[in-house]
Amino acid sequence: MYAKLFTSIYQGTLRGKSHALLVFTNLLAHADSSGEVDIHPKAIAEEVGLCVEQVRDALDMLESPDEESRSPEMEGRRIVRLDEHRAWGWRIVNYLKYRAIRNEEDRKEQNRAAQERWRTKNRVSQDKPRSAEHQQEKPRKPKSAQAEAEAEALIEVPTALVAKGDAYRAPNFPLQAVLDAYHELCPSMSKVRVMTNMRQKHAKCRWQEVCLKDHATEEEALDFFRWYFKRAESSDFLTGRRGSKDRPWRADFEWLMTAGNFAKVIEGKYHEVKA
Repeated sequence: MYAKLFTSIYQGTLRGKSHALLVFTNLLAHADSSGEVDIHPKAIAEEVGLCVEQVRDALDMLESPDEESRSPEMEGRRIVRLDEHRAWGWRIVNYLKYRAIRNEEDRKEQNRAAQERWRTKNRVSQDKPRSAEHQQEKPRKPKSAQAEAEAEALIEVPTALVAKGDAYRAPNFPLQAVLDAYHELCPSMSKVRVMTNMRQKHAKCRWQEVCLKDHATEEEALDFFRWYFKRAESSDFLTGRRGSKDRPWRADFEWLMTAGNFAKVIEGKYHEVKA
């Protein structure tokens, strides 16, 4: 795994705190696509060359509120525990936010490269003699990297789900209806006040997965999402009912709509196992 580092990490309140910076960059390198890191402090110490106590002190700093932080999320905390019953395993609070910035920069670079390849190819083709039947043809510009990325994002569904029949078409994504169900059935979680492109993309992909899996109608798919939100609300961990009062954490709409988290909630990974 890898993560792109932004200069802002060295220009904020961690500036000059070498141990915290070293541990934080190690967590970034180990994070999965959702920003979750499941690594023990002893392993971090071995990798970064610090003693375990120095690593724990750095982790305490990263878990603590920061009044001067640029980000108000989680009172400025940089990481929060995945499970308060053990001393390791964290979610990087702003991971998805900076990952979206990284993807946007990558998209711009892909656009520049695609346009340069088109210009080079066009220059070469203009230098070659052309037959009369091709005189009227104009070179086609390449699709933008953004359009290609958006198309790929909408095909985030496993092949096995779409192989049942090419004639089926998933119902249009009713974003407002899904949001209304979330706000109604997940009262313990944060309200969605800003619908970002990233949140909408995740939600639309989950909608298509549900519809394509069983060739569901719009109402059938909405019933599934209502069940899903009820299931999430029933989890003491996801709603913050089970956890430290000093470090409260709750899932939110974007977290629930991420592919890996979506599967884990359905499978009951965040629910108590009853004997």
